[in-house]
Amino acid sequence: MYFSIDVCIAFMYNKNKLKIIRAQNKGDKKMIKFEVGKVYGTDANVYEVIKKTAKTITYQEIAHYGRSNEKRYEQKRAKLLNWDTREVFLANGRHTIEATEPAEI
Repeated sequence: MYFSIDVCIAFMYNKNKLKIIRAQNKGDKKMIKFEVGKVYGTDANVYEVIKKTAKTITYQEIAHYGRSNEKRYEQKRAKLLNWDTREVFLANGRHTIEATEPAEI
């Protein structure tokens, strides 16, 4: 499939314009970050932030948080990612935990 040069230039222009708009919008918003000692998560398992550096986060998974059968698992470390306006890490390689308001359970 071939496109005319005008269509290709228009596409490239719109793509670059979109990148500029995204960069401008990203600068306007405040980055939401994880805090040490806070608990994050909404389902049965929540995650407590034990330690945080610029690139990694150490967390502990807690099952049945705040109940009589609460169970704390071993501490693990994960890479800290920046998604648009918030920090994120992948717990156990499969659960996406986002920095939002700490869990109030």
